[in-house]
Amino acid sequence: MSGVPSIVEGDPNHLAANADHIEVQPSWKTNVSSSGEYVRAQSSFRHWITAEGSSGFTAEPGRYHLYVSLACPWAHRTLILRKLKGLEDIISVTVVDWLLEEHGWAFNGQRAGCAPDTVNSKVYLREVYQLADPAYNGRITVPVLWDKKERTIVNNESSEIIRMLNTEFNAFCQTEEQRNLDLYPADLRPEIDALNEWVYRYVREGVRERFLSGKGRTEYSGALTSAGLISAISTTASTSAALPPRKSRTMGA
Repeated sequence: MSGVPSIVEGDPNHLAANADHIEVQPSWKTNVSSSGEYVRAQSSFRHWITAEGSSGFTAEPGRYHLYVSLACPWAHRTLILRKLKGLEDIISVTVVDWLLEEHGWAFNGQRAGCAPDTVNSKVYLREVYQLADPAYNGRITVPVLWDKKERTIVNNESSEIIRMLNTEFNAFCQTEEQRNLDLYPADLRPEIDALNEWVYRYVREGVRERFLSGKGRTEYSGALTSAGLISAISTTASTSAALPPRKSRTMGA
């Protein structure tokens, strides 16, 4: 992209020095309503990886890469699935800088636990998005599932990424137990999907909205969020306590 440097090292001083040449993309502020409530945006890339390749994206070892932030719970669950299914050697990972500043997620090899972009040699994650779609001007979110072969984004919706990891890479799992592990069993999918959406709205976004307190939010939306979040946490605790033990784990939110 013209005028934007691409370096593997992701040096913070270099980023600051070139800030004037960076096109600022929409941030979390774009999704705050007039009442101050956070409204979750839909993910933009929704392709699918299949074991046999019927989707155009074949499950292969070493082909796919995850971009994640350890500050994002949606990214966390892709790392959890990758670990549970024994895919650490099959799908590589880059952890972006946890500090989300005005120019969006950045690669920073100087910060502990984070890394430079060794796949595409970019400074900002938005540059990776623009590799996939040069005209893209939407929000830059994590996680991102990247196809090294086609040099494009497969998917940036965490609930779909974890479903792909759950079934489409079974041929590459390290153990038989990991191959047989199904965290999204067919008979429980309607319940899992309903619970997933409920947790998104009332727990995860409730926490996010509390974090945004004082950043353009109204007193009404703040009080509404607090009451809803407390109620949701109470409901989650009582529901979990009432559940019978199960031998197989399932994929909730």
